[in-house]
Amino acid sequence: MTTSAVPPDKPAGLALALVIAGALAALQISGVVQELTRSHDFETPPAVGGQLPPASEKALREHLARFQARMLEVRNPRRMLALAALSLPAALFTIAAAFQLNRRKRSAVRWLSYALAALLVVEVIDLVMAFQMFRVMQSFANELPRALVPAGAAVAESPGSLLAAIVQSPFLLVLVWQVAQIAACLHALRQVRLPAVRAWVS
Repeated sequence: MTTSAVPPDKPAGLALALVIAGALAALQISGVVQELTRSHDFETPPAVGGQLPPASEKALREHLARFQARMLEVRNPRRMLALAALSLPAALFTIAAAFQLNRRKRSAVRWLSYALAALLVVEVIDLVMAFQMFRVMQSFANELPRALVPAGAAVAESPGSLLAAIVQSPFLLVLVWQVAQIAACLHALRQVRLPAVRAWVS
């Protein structure tokens, strides 16, 4: 009579998957806290110094007002609150399920899979919003040189291109970071669902 022995060690890749799950959950919690503290960033008009001619200063104010309106469409407070209501429970549930799976609780495999799937949905929503913000910033940077020159004057292309690159770079890095988080979440979800993990907790 033979009996199946329980593997004494964690399956390869599971420890990393649990670390990824915890890190992604912690980032989501941190993001929710940041959103709650900076929810009015785009509601306060930025100060415009008196270093520009009156016509250019007026054009800049109008351009900034349009930019703020577009950003508020993307980062609508109700939308951000709804996203926080989804991401915070998903993050907390992920941490709890990862802790239980680390203790070899059989049901934790299923619950962590659900939690990571919910976290993946949140990450995809974050990516969509980041892309929308990037497009708004791209439009803002491309239109800014034209907004600062008098009507009919020529606009130098090189400074405008340089300004666009400088302004868009942080948002482009955010997009790359969001894609990396989605890839990490998919990797963790795949590792948790491996048959070897189910055998380890059985």
